[in-house]
Amino acid sequence: MSKAEELIKQREELDKAIREAVREERKADLATVKQLCRKHGFTYSQVKSALGKGRQRRTR
Repeated sequence: MSKAEELIKQREELDKAIREAVREERKADLATVKQLCRKHGFTYSQVKSALGKGRQRRTR
């Protein structure tokens, strides 16, 4: 296997590890948000109004 092929394989493995780490971090963050909402009695409407508008859809 050439040096370039080895490096490409390492990059693919790193990309996979990064995706998994991001997925786990998002999962943990969502669990924290859910826990805090339950603890303080926040409703979906309260949380939604505190956040930004989000993605704007284009009208045709």
